[in-house]
Amino acid sequence: MHQPDSDHHIETTIDDEHVSGTVYFAGSTDISVRLEYPSSALVDGVHMPYFARGVHPEGFLGDYGEQRARDLLEGLYREQKRGSARRKDFARGRGDFDEFGRVRYIAVNPGHPDRHRTIIERGEINISISVQLEDDGPYRYARFFDTSTGQPFLGEASIVENTVGEYVEGVKQDIAFGSYIMELRRKLLSSLSDKAKQLDALGLTPRQADFLKEFKRARRMGDLGLEASEIEGLIERGYLKRNRERGLAERLILERTLKDRIKATANFEASGKLDAAALCRAKVQKLRNRIEVMTLEITERGRVAAAQCPPLDSD
Repeated sequence: MHQPDSDHHIETTIDDEHVSGTVYFAGSTDISVRLEYPSSALVDGVHMPYFARGVHPEGFLGDYGEQRARDLLEGLYREQKRGSARRKDFARGRGDFDEFGRVRYIAVNPGHPDRHRTIIERGEINISISVQLEDDGPYRYARFFDTSTGQPFLGEASIVENTVGEYVEGVKQDIAFGSYIMELRRKLLSSLSDKAKQLDALGLTPRQADFLKEFKRARRMGDLGLEASEIEGLIERGYLKRNRERGLAERLILERTLKDRIKATANFEASGKLDAAALCRAKVQKLRNRIEVMTLEITERGRVAAAQCPPLDSD
């Protein structure tokens, strides 16, 4: 139970971002909340009318007040998240973006996403242009593709829409931005086509090309970032080969650890500890990737292909 005329610090996680603030209990029927992180200066409050005291006799000083304070904190967080100042700072932290109008932060030729990037949803702007929303911490990142070549030509940072349907609708309503997208695609189409032809000639997807380009780092870090079928495709084309003798002693140790992790996962699932089981499954997958990548070697053909790949990141 809180005391009247007192402060209380609250913390929570919203959209995978840490959020904190201070609640001030002016009395049992009045509270105000100040957002402190990820930005400050926003404040909101609420008053409990007399008739509501019959339902909540403790007013805001008990559990109900705690929940209302968290609701206010979330409202303040979402208000600052949509603000241009926060979005602009976030976009700048992700790279060089130009401001389009007052609400969009865009980058031409953003390149293909890192192969570890989480793609949330894809949609179509029109027959020539598609867009995909990617997870980018507290925001979303929109990457526009030319559908004829499959190549990206524009990125927008600090997206607040959570679904591609919402985002596409907003783009269609923004006539100036829609015209800009079409004209930019027309200007870049020749270079986009050249990049697509280079990848096609090598028989590589952007994800596979990314893996070949940073193969040494990926092997050192035990980091695949590809599906098994994508690895097999690289082996079939002669870009990679397997050497089952490579790192054998270390792999045997890792395989024993893997068996223990798999057993632990099953035990957690059987006992209903689903969060622990999910964490264990993630560790199992990381171990499998590490064991798999230890057996891989890049061939001379693979090194040549990596050198010939067009730049996959921003120009």
